[in-house]
Amino acid sequence: MLRRREFLRASIGAAVAFRAANAMPGDKFRWACTAGFFAELQPQPEATFKALANYGFQGIETSRADVDHYKSVAEFNAALHASGIELCTISALGDYFNPDKATETIKNCSAIARDLIAPCGGKHLKVVVNLRKDSPNQMYKGSADFNGPNQMTAEQWKGFAKTLNEIGKGTMQSGIKFAIHPHIWSLVQTQQELDRLLELTDPKLVYIIPDTAHLALGGMDPVAVLRDHWARVAAVHFKDCDPKYRYDRGWRGPAPSQLYHEKTNLYLNFGAGGVDFPACMRILRERNYDGWISLDFDPPRPGEPSLKESMELRRKYLLGTLHATLQS
Repeated sequence: MLRRREFLRASIGAAVAFRAANAMPGDKFRWACTAGFFAELQPQPEATFKALANYGFQGIETSRADVDHYKSVAEFNAALHASGIELCTISALGDYFNPDKATETIKNCSAIARDLIAPCGGKHLKVVVNLRKDSPNQMYKGSADFNGPNQMTAEQWKGFAKTLNEIGKGTMQSGIKFAIHPHIWSLVQTQQELDRLLELTDPKLVYIIPDTAHLALGGMDPVAVLRDHWARVAAVHFKDCDPKYRYDRGWRGPAPSQLYHEKTNLYLNFGAGGVDFPACMRILRERNYDGWISLDFDPPRPGEPSLKESMELRRKYLLGTLHATLQS
């Protein structure tokens, strides 16, 4: 039997070992959340800024609407800093496929990069390209008139890539990377489509923002995408999904429909088991990743954990399982 002194010594040693094994590493990357999850909080957008800081996140991924809440970009940026967070990125809407809209879209993206993102210290512009036609479940506007790139002609692909390269050239003039966000139901949702996109676009002008759940749902391996396309990664999105959509269990798509998602939330909290997050983190740390990781979740639905419950769960998972460096 251990004497009291020996017991205390053993207990202290165990505690030190536990802290060492679970120490938060000096990661260069930072953690953000997309703003939409916090829409129920009031007043907006200040309540979202403060909530993010309270849960330890360093940044926010938002839309132009939040910027327009203020009299100037400088005032918006000051409100972020007053809450203790920074701008990760601002998304841009546009028609990236229609050549008749190319000039307008290029101009809009360049303006957002120059006038909104760069002044707030952001480094990339995130976009979801046109959504594919998915009749009868199509629920979103601004879609292309066909059901995905497999129906695109060589000329359409060429024009699509040209527009994306021109957008990247425009945003780079402000030091901002132009990044496509592969997204289920969009023109870039499968491995074939992602490979074609990267093949036809300039690696110095067009980047990607892989989302672990969207990649899995579209039949891709999130770990392999991070590993194989590392040079094109501008930022990363984290969320989980059902384990039945795991690539290593044979899932290859097609992604569930938008109508299915309306009835059954495809985007699940950490721990659901659809994504190997520790493996993703190993790649990020091995490559000394120095960008943003955003938690990208829809607002809570009826019957789901509350905002507070979800955020506490996510913080616990990030700290305890992924050993993330969050603010105290």
